[in-house]
Formats: sequence, structure tokens, C-alpha cells
Amino acid sequence: MGAGHDTVAAELARRARERGDEALVVDVLTLLPYRLGDALRGFYRGSVRHAPWAYAALYELFLRPGSGRRPGGTPLARLAGGRLLELAGRTGADVVVPVFHLGAQLTGHLRERGLLRVPSVVLVIDFAAHRQWAHPGNDHHLCLSEEAAREVRAMTGGPAEACGPVVAPDFFADGSGGSDDSGGSGGSGDSGGSGLPGAVGAAGAAGAAEWRRLFDRCAPAGRPSCCPPVPGASPPASRRPPGSWPATAACRSCCAAATSGCAAPWSASRACSRWAG
Repeated sequence: MGAGHDTVAAELARRARERGDEALVVDVLTLLPYRLGDALRGFYRGSVRHAPWAYAALYELFLRPGSGRRPGGTPLARLAGGRLLELAGRTGADVVVPVFHLGAQLTGHLRERGLLRVPSVVLVIDFAAHRQWAHPGNDHHLCLSEEAAREVRAMTGGPAEACGPVVAPDFFADGSGGSDDSGGSGGSGDSGGSGLPGAVGAAGAAGAAEWRRLFDRCAPAGRPSCCPPVPGASPPASRRPPGSWPATAACRSCCAAATSGCAAPWSASRACSRWAG
């Protein structure tokens, strides 16, 4: 759906491989039949960019909590069930880790019915965990913050814990290419030892916001790299301001919002390994 989900999945896979495990990243939308995944992706990007009212209506209906029975994403997700089960069996997977809420609905549905024989551990990459992330059939939920974990526990009645944002080691590197020994993002708020305040700009779902305007207003004169734009979908390099970070660093926005709460770098992969036995 966007660079945020893709970046988290890639980083989690990198950590698993670095530990000597095998990891396979699969786009759940490609598991849907009849090219429904392509249609869903196109509708999402088109609506947030050109008809945000349409996405707002869907969010209100499907994602926002409310009283009484509410429609969910399970009927759509279950269409990918056969392909996921075949893939898990063929690869001998020990655990399935959804990083997208449609995947969480799929694995929860399959686990609840005893069809998926291995644990499913959902990595919730949103600070505000909407209800489509929470399916009681999943074995465990990993969240960015303890507040999000409490919300998920209340929705599912099952276990959920905070693991902190899953970001690449480069996120903690200073401007000179070194790394911050404190394990955080510098603490002082400097950008590469320049004495200038660092900032991370998020351009919203699928990069729909005016990220260039954000960049122009925030970046100090002559220092364009101090305010890296972080769209949800990567624009061509020719359209990015010189010196800016590529959009695939989308998860940098997570740590910007929870710098002091960043967990140890291995926490998410260790938790997944625990559930894989």
C-alpha cells in the first residue's frame, strides 16, 4: 500500500537474516485473486490524492471503532487464504508476521479456524491502532507504544506488547556517517552535528500531502537535508529536493514521534522468534 509497510517488512526481514534465520517478504495484495490487489491499491492512492472524502467515509465505516456490529476487512482478506496457506506450507514457515492490517485480518481469520498451523504475530506500525489491526484470532500483537498495546489488548482480549518502532540502523546515524551511541536519535535534536535542529516531515498517506511545500517552509536556507520529506510512496528522484532522504525511509517518522521510547534494535525480531518457538 505504501513505503511505510514495505520499509518495516524489509527491515524486519533484514534483522531476521542477520540473526541467521530465513525470511520471505510477500505483498498480501498479490495473494488476492482476479487482480483485486491492483484495484485496491489504485483505489486507495486515487482516493487519498483526489477524493479524500471517499477515503474518510471508508475509514469511518471500516476502521474507526463504534458501537454495534461494524463491517470489517475479513471477507476481502479471506480471498487470499488459500494462497497464503500454500505459501506457508511450501516454505515451512515457523511464524507469519503481518505488517499491514489486511494481512492481520487474514491471518487472524485462518488461525481462528485452525487452518494456519503456525503462529501469527501482528506488527502494528501505526501509533493509533485502528480496529482492523486487531483480530482476536492472532496469537500476539507488537505495537509501537504501550498506549497502542493497551488499545489492542482491549479490542482483542489477547496479548499485546510494545516493541518500539522498527527502523533501520541508518536512522540512528549522525550526519558524518557515524552512529549515536546512545541508541536514540541524538537527544540534543541536532542534525549531523551542525547545531541546527533536525526535523522529519511526513507527507501523509501515499505521499498525498504537499511535501515540497512542507520542505520549502521547514528547511533552513542552504541546508536542504535538515528536513527530509517522508512521503508514503516514493516520488521519482528527479522530483525530490537535492540532499533529501528518499521516501523509502518512511519509518523515520515513527522514531521522530517516539524518540525516547525506541526499543532495543532487536526487540521486534526477538519477540517474533519467541512465538516461532
